[in-house]
Amino acid sequence: MIELLTANTPNGKKISIMLEEIKYEYKVTKINIKKEEQFDPKFRALSPFSKIPVIIDHENKTSLFESGAILMYLGEKSRKFYPEKNKHLINQWLMGQMAYVGPMLGQHHQFHHYNSGKSNWGEERYFKISKSIYKDLDERLEKSKFLARIKSLKQMQRKGKHDQVPPMPMDNKDFGIGAQILHDIGITRLKVISNSKQQRRIAITGYGISIEGYKSY
Repeated sequence: MIELLTANTPNGKKISIMLEEIKYEYKVTKINIKKEEQFDPKFRALSPFSKIPVIIDHENKTSLFESGAILMYLGEKSRKFYPEKNKHLINQWLMGQMAYVGPMLGQHHQFHHYNSGKSNWGEERYFKISKSIYKDLDERLEKSKFLARIKSLKQMQRKGKHDQVPPMPMDNKDFGIGAQILHDIGITRLKVISNSKQQRRIAITGYGISIEGYKSY
């Protein structure tokens, strides 16, 4: 069992997404950073810089902090998304996200959304950098066969079909984000209304939410 100590932040969601993709059973322990729970001595014993996310692999009696290190660990443990022959290629993009993409976009959000009007220099600088990052990523992702769906979506939008999306198999849908929201507002039990095959949804149960039943429509 993997225990994920996290908060509702981009770095925390990285690990939720990875755990969903490798289909590992896990449970979430919420760290309320607004109440400064990350500075609790017990948490600092796991994360010396008082940062989320942290995982505890109870099977191997191992704990890890830093999202990049956690992603690499889960990739190696599950043998998914982290093949030995391509590790150097994966690592360069992972390090690029951690050292450049994430911090620069974070600064943009700080100056534009949380402290707007306090520094014209900061707003202009990080807007320009963020715009460049999105342009570079867009050019790269358009070449990826794994993200052809994004290209299809853009084509549909150019044709004015803004209320439609390319079809996606049910099994590929991400329930994790919705489960985080339900967890945050205190919902612990629910019934699922769906015509799809009934199956265990680790994305939901991982957040301590039990499925009481299914109903077709």
